[in-house]
This record gives sequence, structure tokens and C-alpha cells, in this order.
Amino acid sequence: MNRSEYLPVVFGDSSGLVPRPSLLGAIVCKAAAVAVDDLPDAQLLDLALLLSLLDDPLATREEMTAKDRKRLRARHGLADVDHRAWRSLPDDTAARGRTAYRLLMG
Repeated sequence: MNRSEYLPVVFGDSSGLVPRPSLLGAIVCKAAAVAVDDLPDAQLLDLALLLSLLDDPLATREEMTAKDRKRLRARHGLADVDHRAWRSLPDDTAARGRTAYRLLMG
């Protein structure tokens, strides 16, 4: 995983590090998954929620590659404030996600 964070996990007497995607990694993966998943609407709902979790979209935009932008830009429907993915979220959460999407797309 290119954008991984390693979390310590303890189970009984065993411990180790488990990789998980960073928030940006999860956003890019979800954006790409929309095109290949048999339930693209579910991927869009997840993507909308993940976008709403970004604390600093401008800083995140600086971390993005051209390929990341392309994958996220392919979800251009999210630019519509009435997109079904935004309607599934509470108003304030949807507003944060829409703002993050606009800022990431710059």
C-alpha cells in the first residue's frame, strides 16, 4: 500500500503492526472503486463520507499526485450539491465533504 499507516495491534500475547490506508489513500481508493464495483452507489456514499473527514483539504491537495486527481475528478458528479451521496449525509457533514471535494479539485 503506497499510502499506509501502521497501527499497533495487540491480541492476547501477540502484537504487531497492521497497515491501513491513510485518509487520502482511502479517498483515492474509493474514487477508483466506483468504476469497478458492482455497487458503485455504495462506493460513492463511502467516498462522500471520507471527504467530509478531511481536516485540511488544501494540505491534502498538496499530497495528491496527478493520478490521484484524475481518479477523484472522474467522480465529477460529486460537484453537484444535489448528488445522492451528499443527500445521504447530515447537512453539515455533506457541506464539509462538498467543500473538501471542491478544494481538492482546485
